[in-house]
Amino acid sequence: MSSSSSSSSSSSSSSSSSSSSSSSSSSSSSNSSSSSSSSSNILVTVVVVVVVVVVVVVVVVVVVVIIVVVIEVLLAVVVVIVVLLAVVVVIIDVIVVVKVAVVVVVVIIINKYVYSPTPPKAV
Repeated sequence: MSSSSSSSSSSSSSSSSSSSSSSSSSSSSSNSSSSSSSSSNILVTVVVVVVVVVVVVVVVVVVVVIIVVVIEVLLAVVVVIVVLLAVVVVIIDVIVVVKVAVVVVVVIIINKYVYSPTPPKAV
């Protein structure tokens, strides 16, 4: 009877040890899975951050390029306007010079033939 009780106790102890070993193995597997999941989450976070940074940099570069192109176009328009104004000023100056020349010629002709104190010589 004593041997049967000892055998039963030994069997119970073995079963308890096996259960404890199984529980620690399951806990170790769970820790390993949790660690793998955590490193995977970190990797996904890093990839998302890198993608967001790249997208932001690309958007900023595109906006800067668009602003530079718009400024260059505006400067070109200003240069064209200045050139056109210069042409208009030159045309106005030419017209004024021609008018002054015509007035001078008319005044000379009037002074020579109309208000001349001596009549022109007959040929």
